[in-house]
Amino acid sequence: MNGRLFVFVYTLLALCPGFLCAPIHAQSAETSENETAVEQLSVAALLSGYLKNNLNLKKLASSVEKAYLSADSTAIKNGLTFKMQTGEITIKTGETIQTSFKPNATLLVPQADNLGVNLSSQITLSADKKTVENTALSFSADIISGSRQTRAVALLESRRAILEAQRTLQDGFENAEKEFYSQLRSLYVTAVSLVSAQQDLYDDAISFEEIKAQGYMPSSSKYRSAQMKVVSDEHTAETHRHELERQTKIFAQKCGVLYTGSDALQFLPSLMPQIEPVDVHSFDRAMFAKTENASWIHSINSQKRDAEKALVVTGNAGYTFNNTTTNSDSVDIGSSLKWHDTALAVSGGVSLPVAAEHFWPAYTFSVSLDPNAFRQAKITDKLNSISDRQESIDIATAELDYETAVITQETALSDILWNKSKNKESYELYAELEKDTAEWYKQGIVTESEWKSALVNKEKFRIQCIINEIELIMYNNETRLLFCRDEELNEKPKEVF
Repeated sequence: MNGRLFVFVYTLLALCPGFLCAPIHAQSAETSENETAVEQLSVAALLSGYLKNNLNLKKLASSVEKAYLSADSTAIKNGLTFKMQTGEITIKTGETIQTSFKPNATLLVPQADNLGVNLSSQITLSADKKTVENTALSFSADIISGSRQTRAVALLESRRAILEAQRTLQDGFENAEKEFYSQLRSLYVTAVSLVSAQQDLYDDAISFEEIKAQGYMPSSSKYRSAQMKVVSDEHTAETHRHELERQTKIFAQKCGVLYTGSDALQFLPSLMPQIEPVDVHSFDRAMFAKTENASWIHSINSQKRDAEKALVVTGNAGYTFNNTTTNSDSVDIGSSLKWHDTALAVSGGVSLPVAAEHFWPAYTFSVSLDPNAFRQAKITDKLNSISDRQESIDIATAELDYETAVITQETALSDILWNKSKNKESYELYAELEKDTAEWYKQGIVTESEWKSALVNKEKFRIQCIINEIELIMYNNETRLLFCRDEELNEKPKEVF
């Protein structure tokens, strides 16, 4: 997909606020007078709604379009230019009215060493006379200058601005997705706290039942202490339940979902996308974002410094009809030289009369000298040298950051996979234990509290496995954000619009 279509699709995000912010209803299907079953939306549906309601993505989409417009403006400024002017028009009144003006037309071709073509004249009109003087056709061009490089740098920077805007939008989606999963992970962490509190409740309830079975009186300290633990556990579990409900409602609102249920654990997705971890070594080292950016800055700044030529020489030639200086037509030749801009400026020219009674050429010459400009030029050269060294250091620093990032991501992935494996093993063990305990409870071998204790342990590790899947997705987000992924810019954008 070409760049313009890329911008158009993403800009839909900014152009359709009414559609994008429309809420998705998580209907509560009535199962009894007081109970409701909450509809569980998929992760993809929640993520789609979350991205659609992300205002930062809308802003980034408009920035891409803005970068294209700026590039168009730069191309116009650095392209072929044609301009016509009447010059200053003077009207003298008296017995007769006399009008004079100096029209001119200019054509400038920057890509051809600032080749310029200029046609100018001086015209005087009165009731009985028309005078046309100093009609000149001239050509000028740079002989030695950095104008071509300066133009190339300007165009490169405008194209780079588009690329960076696209990358920022691309990373904006990656960051938004990471934020989505981070908030989802926070909900599951709270859910683990709730389940852990329930586990404590059932464990303490079992201990309390044992104390009652041992014959302790309700007035005894041991009986009352065990009872208070159960009451405290109930309060803690209820606190976590309320917190989970509050967080879930906020999260649902960000996803454009109208959550009207009262059971967050039923609302939260029970399945996460199954993905493979991204290998940090699969990315091109040169496209490590910090390295690529530091290299670009060094490259473009080096080109700018090279374009700042100490010596600039331009030449011009032309033909003037009825030149008042030579009192005839003339062939005009001239040139100018600048050293360090204004430090030394020399210009000169000659107008050679054509078909005149006497061959008396007219010469022009000027010189300007600015000693301070020489001193400033030396300082500028030293500053440029220091800037070049600093930019090289920035590249080296980025290379070291790459090595650190690789180790960090490898370690993070190893920890995630280890935790995922251990939690999966624990879940399978507790799932088997819960299954057996449920049968024993039916047979009257164990109490309801003992069965519920096994059940919450199973639920705890089920949620931990979900958290591990989320952490793996976030790891992929973080790894991808470390690199420039320009090959994806021409791929089909995510279907979130």
